[in-house]
Amino acid sequence: MDFTAETPIVIARGLVPICRDGTPLPPLDCEISATGITCLIGQDSRKLDAYLRGLCGAGASAQGELQLFGESADTIPPEQWPMLRMRLAYLSRTAPLLSVLSAMENVILPALYHQRHDRDAAEQLALDLLADLQCECDLSLLPAFLTPLQRTQLAIARMAILDPDALFLDEPYHELELSERTLIDHFLEQWGQQHALIIGTRSLRFVRAYADRIIFAGNNSLYHFASWQDLCQSDHGEVQNYLQQYHHNYDL
Repeated sequence: MDFTAETPIVIARGLVPICRDGTPLPPLDCEISATGITCLIGQDSRKLDAYLRGLCGAGASAQGELQLFGESADTIPPEQWPMLRMRLAYLSRTAPLLSVLSAMENVILPALYHQRHDRDAAEQLALDLLADLQCECDLSLLPAFLTPLQRTQLAIARMAILDPDALFLDEPYHELELSERTLIDHFLEQWGQQHALIIGTRSLRFVRAYADRIIFAGNNSLYHFASWQDLCQSDHGEVQNYLQQYHHNYDL
């Protein structure tokens, strides 16, 4: 099946992912196109991550239907999942870099492991990605000697080096100062123009500036919005309370 910018690469119908702590979740209906930025927001970050994992097939679901590239996730044979993991890349906020490998080795490892590039080509691609991410660090150092910003930039580059169709990010800003967050914004914006980006975040500044669609996870319901303006004009009490609560904390 050929996919265009308008073709959904992920379709969820009544999808109820399983939250790791057993928190009940309302069912999700959505379509993720081949390009664009989808932002999941809400009070409970555990819910956002559960939906991210559910949408990319990285987490189990209690009910509902998930289609990945036009095929039901329930019927995809086990041997196809490694390829899907490369095409739909998920990054948890707690996903560590490998402590015994240098910064450069961490980034190029997926490309070498999956035999997508030789070492020289992988290192050049890593340098290009890190330049796009405005990452300035000594690539010979181990992760323990790097800043939270540098580790975040390296983790994103490690995901992107396989050129997946979609990135699923669980709050990449969680360890970053406000002044540092803008350093990865440009990369994520550019990625969303050429691929799909699905991000669970409390950085409403990013949502306001770049979201093509917004899903708000409330206590018992999900609310869908086509733009930041649409979100702000919502008459749902939960949405308005959330916006007021985070107005100052997240640089609105």
